[in-house]
Amino acid sequence: MNSASLADMNNRIAAQVNKKQTAGGRKGVTVGGVGELSRFRPNLLVGGPSIQAYAEDAWQELQIGTQRFFTAGKDCS
Repeated sequence: MNSASLADMNNRIAAQVNKKQTAGGRKGVTVGGVGELSRFRPNLLVGGPSIQAYAEDAWQELQIGTQRFFTAGKDCS
């Protein structure tokens, strides 16, 4: 997972929780910590200014130093 994907997931979760709370008459309630890295721990978190959210879905390989990693094929979903 990359940091842009994690940030997008955090925004989506917070929006859904806030939407449900607002519908219940609790306007302006914010959600802290939902979906953040301390609660959702990917095996590997890649960051960088040029990485778009969910770009990792199309990656076929990843290189860290001299070690190369390849995708196993199908998505987990």
